[in-house]
Amino acid sequence: METRLEITSFKQINRAYNTVFEAGRMSIGLVVPIETYADGPVPAMHHHLKRVRLAEELGL
Repeated sequence: METRLEITSFKQINRAYNTVFEAGRMSIGLVVPIETYADGPVPAMHHHLKRVRLAEELGL
């Protein structure tokens, strides 16, 4: 037996959130920084802007 949950709306928080999260639509995103930093608590941020711009160009 398949159980299906139908979400008719998300809580309206702000324009950016409301644009990303729409009922019945899947949202995929990136969390920045886009790098690993296993050697310490702070990322190096090397090439950060280049990576973020590429993600934007790719439509992410």
